[in-house]
Amino acid sequence: MQSLEQLLRHFSSREFDALRARLRLPGAGADVSRVVRRLNHSDHIRRLFAELGSGEKHVLRYVLSQDGEALEREVLDRLPEAPPAIQRLREGCLIFTGPAGAAEPTLFVPREYQRFIALTPSERSTLANLQARQPAAYQTELAQSFGWGDAQRPFTAALKRQWLTGEALNVFLGRLSEPEQALWRLFLAADGIVDAVTLQAAAEPVKTALQPGHLDRAQPLENLYAHGLIFPNQLPVPSSFMIPSDILARVKSKAAPKSFAVSPGAPAQLRAWGLRLLSDLQLFAAYQASGRLAFTQNDIPLRHQLRAFLKALGVSEEAYGLFLNVSLEAFFGSVLARTTDTLDANPAESMSRLIARWRDGDAWQESAQGRDARRSPDGAWDKTLQAKRLVALKVLEELPAKQWVSYAEFEDRVFSSGWKRVDSGVRSSGAYYHNERWPRKDFIPDLSSAQTLANMAAESLTWLGLVDVGLSRAPKSGWDLTHVRLTDWGRQFLDKKSGRFEPLPPVQAETRFRVLPNLEISVSPRLRPDLLARLFKMAVLKGVNSFSITQASLREALDEGLTIKELLEFLRSNSSHELPPVVRQFMEEVGQKHGHIKLGLAGAYLQVDDPLLLAELRAQRALQDIFQKQVGDKLALLSDGDLERAAKALRKLGYLPVIEKSDELQRQQSKLHW
Repeated sequence: MQSLEQLLRHFSSREFDALRARLRLPGAGADVSRVVRRLNHSDHIRRLFAELGSGEKHVLRYVLSQDGEALEREVLDRLPEAPPAIQRLREGCLIFTGPAGAAEPTLFVPREYQRFIALTPSERSTLANLQARQPAAYQTELAQSFGWGDAQRPFTAALKRQWLTGEALNVFLGRLSEPEQALWRLFLAADGIVDAVTLQAAAEPVKTALQPGHLDRAQPLENLYAHGLIFPNQLPVPSSFMIPSDILARVKSKAAPKSFAVSPGAPAQLRAWGLRLLSDLQLFAAYQASGRLAFTQNDIPLRHQLRAFLKALGVSEEAYGLFLNVSLEAFFGSVLARTTDTLDANPAESMSRLIARWRDGDAWQESAQGRDARRSPDGAWDKTLQAKRLVALKVLEELPAKQWVSYAEFEDRVFSSGWKRVDSGVRSSGAYYHNERWPRKDFIPDLSSAQTLANMAAESLTWLGLVDVGLSRAPKSGWDLTHVRLTDWGRQFLDKKSGRFEPLPPVQAETRFRVLPNLEISVSPRLRPDLLARLFKMAVLKGVNSFSITQASLREALDEGLTIKELLEFLRSNSSHELPPVVRQFMEEVGQKHGHIKLGLAGAYLQVDDPLLLAELRAQRALQDIFQKQVGDKLALLSDGDLERAAKALRKLGYLPVIEKSDELQRQQSKLHW
């Protein structure tokens, strides 16, 4: 895989000038380092990656899965609808074409762009990716196996032509010796991944230690490795071996696709939140717009207020983890605009952005033993979850919409679709199965694959409205998953490959609520956002669809300058029924009591014996800035607590003021002498 600098070095001066013009870089000349810095670190490029459509992402992911370079013809064969996406990627300098004058144009993605695009486990274990990870000595073994000379370099492209085109692969497999065919069948039965312990415990034990450059072709495993059909996870003592995912797909391509067996009848217990998360977020946005929600300096809502909000919704903080544990400041900045009507415009678009945030982010750790409310002390992220989420979403595409299937079958399909192919990048024993974080102290291991998938289905996928899950009571865990079904929204989201989402089934925004005699307000989940925000100003949220008018909530509204008359008019004009007399009486009583007693801080004052003297002083232009408020005909409050300054101003005009002695005055006079 080539770096940005290596790719730019092959540009002609004309191509380089055109690139500089697209990037709006001044000057001339082949200043490669400056262009590299602009492409690799600018906010412009980061924003381009954030705004990519699904078509562009498919192209980038495929080229990255081929070690960063692939023939344009090869990409178009795999993705026939890709030409517009390729053109947009070229214009954004996210993909490059070269070399000039070659027989077939090749697409390149620089090494630096890997961090922006998460590959699925199957894409990370392609023939090109696995071959590129092998030591240099392996290239010699590969060349000897096929009789290649320098003309076949680079070997990755030659190896792909050997096994992924034509019938050469089937011909070669037919010529394998009996021990090699038995070993190949063992790998196919295990979906392409076999650990070293299984190979060593087989009826005919297999030597698993490998030393590229000194391979024994008489050994079945080493011969298959020398030909690029099986690769180890690490050298020289691997813990597992795998068939590259694209070879495995080619071998199994003739098999009829399996469909899920539909389970008749609905489960006894059901968790089907659907898109309630969307209405809850709309409620939260109204809470935020009302000004009742306080924020920290980092623009994060105060935790105790969030807990009170969730308590009103009737869910625990931990169970609602997806909503709480995403980075809220980034969530509201990237997924939701800070307006009350964001979720009303197109709920499908809002949900799709939220799902993308979950799919591509690390903030929600389904594999964490203590969940995110009680993070383990090591503080590291499980980086394999992004790839596993892509696997789960891929399997969801095969589910029939609105039909129950067995969760055990769904789980088996996920694990057989590459879940365990994830390479976390940790070079230790069992790296391809590695799903735990290195500890600093008091290490708590991550959950198993089965537990992680169960959390993903029962929490993330369900809260996002993609699936419903069936539950059964279990004595230890409290619940077990029995069934899963794809929702209508899930089918719409998974089938949409590009463009904007069509709105979800339209629901007319409600403009009326009902005020009950018990001082509660019953609202619709689709109440207009501005009405919701106004209700937060005068009432307290008591449930998903109800508010309660309390003395404290009315007092806060009155403190902000609202009047009882305005509040009663708001309730009367927006209530679907006549306002109950009990509610009107309660609010008027609170309004009559409000403001009878006023508290405040009285600072410096000026007192005179004759009211005419005070009027004379207030008329002096030179004294206008020292008065704050006249309390009576002989008393006025001063705007400044510095009595000496006020006395000096009066003396200049011929008056003879007297400063009364007080503890506060003595404190002020002595504060500079302690």
